[in-house]
Order: sequence, then C-alpha cells, then structure tokens
Amino acid sequence: MPALEVRGLSYAYGSMKVLDGVDFHVDEGEIVTLIGPNGAGKTTLLNVVARSLRLREGTVLLRGEDTGRCSQADMVRRGLLLVPEGRQVFGALSVEDNLLLGRYVRRREGRAGADLDRVYRLFPRLRERSRQLAGTLSGGEQQMLAIGRAMMGAPRVMLLDEPSLGLSPQMVERIMDALSQLRDQGVTIVLVEQNAFAALRLADRGYLLQTGRIVGSGSSENLAHDPTVRHVYLGSATDEGGDDAGSAPPGES
Repeated sequence: MPALEVRGLSYAYGSMKVLDGVDFHVDEGEIVTLIGPNGAGKTTLLNVVARSLRLREGTVLLRGEDTGRCSQADMVRRGLLLVPEGRQVFGALSVEDNLLLGRYVRRREGRAGADLDRVYRLFPRLRERSRQLAGTLSGGEQQMLAIGRAMMGAPRVMLLDEPSLGLSPQMVERIMDALSQLRDQGVTIVLVEQNAFAALRLADRGYLLQTGRIVGSGSSENLAHDPTVRHVYLGSATDEGGDDAGSAPPGES
C-alpha cells in the first residue's frame, strides 16, 4: 500500500486550469521528486495535497485512507506535513520557539525534549542558535529550521517545496544529506525542486510535470540520463545554487 497516492487531481485558479488529472504515488520510505519547468503546477500540487489549498477534484489517499474531508490540520494530525517554498519561519521568534510551534498539534503528548533533541541531532547548527531570532539566520539555516519545524510534527510523509532555493552548493548538499537521513529514519518524502539534478541524485523515482499533467515517470537514473528530459526539463538546472544570503520570494513552480 503506498504511503501517499494521488488520483485524478485537478485544480484551477478561476478559469485557468493549473492541474489536470494528476496521478502519482509514493511508497513507504521512498523519496520521490516532482520536476518540470516553471509554471508546471508543482507548488499548487503540493499545496492541494497538504490542504493549504482546498481539494476540489480528485482523490488523495494516505496509507489507503481517503482524505477528501480533511483540513490542513487534519492532514498534519495524520502525519503529512508541508515544508513550504520560501521557508516561512517566524523571524521575530527564537529558533526554539519556531520549532515548538511545529509541535502545536501534538502539544498534549507530553514534553518536547525528545523531539527537539532529534532535530538538533540532525541540524547541530540549530542547537547552537536555539536562542537566536529566526530572522537573523542565513537562508540555509532558515531552511534547516523549516525542515526541523516539520519534524516536530512527527511526519510520516513530508512534502518539500524548493528546499534548495537560493542556497550555495555546499548548503544544498547539507540539506539533501539531511533528507536522506530522514528517509533512513522512515520518513517518506515528496520533493519538488527546480534544481532537478540535485533532486534526481537524491530521489528513488521521479515524475515529470508539464502544464499541469504528468508526462513521464521512471527511476531517477533513467530520468537523469534521458536526452529529452535533460534538454527540456533539466537545462536550467546546471547552475546548482546561488549564495546563502537568505530567502528568495515564493512563487509558482
């Protein structure tokens, strides 16, 4: 049974159809990447699955259970969490307070020490900066914080939207290594990345999304070496990052 299965998902902003009958699945313990050109609908797809946008047409199954009536909070309680594009940390709060906010739906489960320790083991830099205001962190550190905040919700499925955006190659490597460790800990991951080469190096499988439709799929190795895929989808991904100065503004990807 897949950890996550999407069937016939469509979405429109007014009269503009952004997603058109999308089908994909992610098995337990997999990293699956969704790649494609800007404007393909990848960000919208993650937001609908996570219920940041309302599910209007299609089916989303979590471990075989239909989530059609679920709100965003319900999805979090069921173990599906979104790390949004642009990080969206609370800049006026400390690193640790940001992390504790990620545990809000689990606040009745007892003390947060073990959850914090798990995040700090994955991202030691966050422990060093636990009392620092989140708004003063670098872009890479804010991305660590956004992932750590999602970890505090005890995810079984984590959706990540452009985690490498605006980061240096060295920081991209650290983030991708952290995602690999999360997969080894049993977290299933769906990764949307404009840096498609980095995503395909990490992922087990991938799907190609173009103008709101899945137009191809396969193993990451096969996709990375397909000449048409490299030309059409990966040509703009040869630049593997910018500086680690901070967040770039969010947008549809």
